[in-house]
Amino acid sequence: MRTTLLVTSIPPPFNKDGIDVSKHQWTNLCINSWFKTGHDVVSINTDYEINQIKEFYPEVTFVTTEKSTKQLNNRPLIFISDALEKASYFKHQRYAICNADVLISTNLSDLDLDIDTCAYSNRIDIEKIESTTGKLFGGIDYFNLSNSFLNELPRSYFSFGLPWWDYWLPYHAISKNIKLLKLVDQNKSPILFHKKHSDVWKPDDLCNMGKHFFDLMHHEINIYHSEGDFIVAYKKYPPASNIKAAFYALLARETCSHIHSNAIELTVA
Repeated sequence: MRTTLLVTSIPPPFNKDGIDVSKHQWTNLCINSWFKTGHDVVSINTDYEINQIKEFYPEVTFVTTEKSTKQLNNRPLIFISDALEKASYFKHQRYAICNADVLISTNLSDLDLDIDTCAYSNRIDIEKIESTTGKLFGGIDYFNLSNSFLNELPRSYFSFGLPWWDYWLPYHAISKNIKLLKLVDQNKSPILFHKKHSDVWKPDDLCNMGKHFFDLMHHEINIYHSEGDFIVAYKKYPPASNIKAAFYALLARETCSHIHSNAIELTVA
């Protein structure tokens, strides 16, 4: 058993015409990279999805859950809190949370982290599978957390496949004075590659999950007190969907910048 268990939710590799060959190929590359870089892997999915995909990825351990966002948005997206609860039964020393469509480029087998740390990496968006250069993306797709961090993390409604969950984890660390580490390679670049695709979430998702983020953070620490008190500002903003979405996009950029400014870079070989 490896030290770190990578927790994710792998979606079925299908489109309206059947198997999406490109998506399936990229997912295989991602999964192989997780094992090669020092992780055990568990994917949390509904029974329906597991029956669709378990034969495609036999090396992955699938765990079923009855909870998803199906009734909210007609998509069976898995809640982060539920995924972590399921994963905790495996009793690993550390837990990685990772989006299902990112490839880890650097070996993390020898990653030696203190108990009270939260490590993360953002990604490079690439156009083609064989690419090794691309555009830096500010969002976060990989976390490495201690068992104690996982157990103390409050429950939330964030889920894989929707925005803002990747900001919630590091801001919780900041609020609890837990050391935040940004994993980079020897060139100071992110250790993740992501094959570029269109966002599948909607502007309303950006707003609703953003509001959930600030509601949760308001109870932990007033993170924007010195930056214009955005917590108060967003509640007073006009309700028009296009205006509000633009406002939450601005909040997301500010939040991302604040996370990176509070992190210490850790170079991994």
